[in-house]
Amino acid sequence: MEALDFLKEAQRMCESYPDCKGCPLINFACGFIRCIERFSDADIQCQIKVVEQWSKEHPIITNARKFEEVFGLPAHCMIDQDAQWWDEPYKEPEHED
Repeated sequence: MEALDFLKEAQRMCESYPDCKGCPLINFACGFIRCIERFSDADIQCQIKVVEQWSKEHPIITNARKFEEVFGLPAHCMIDQDAQWWDEPYKEPEHED
């Protein structure tokens, strides 16, 4: 995993656990991104492995991926391959109560 990808995924993971409860990095201290400078090389290598594993288990669901899931059709057959919207993260529609 490239450094930039690691930091983006670490931030995404951190945002998934707003109160740190259940965070795989809880043993390394809260505020991972803010506290990275005080970790040893071994700690950082361990964190990289944790973030990589979390990222594999929690992939970003894009609009194209959601389309394929809902309709059972490959999105590339139905859409313009260059359309940026299809690569953006899927957001659940808000429902009025």
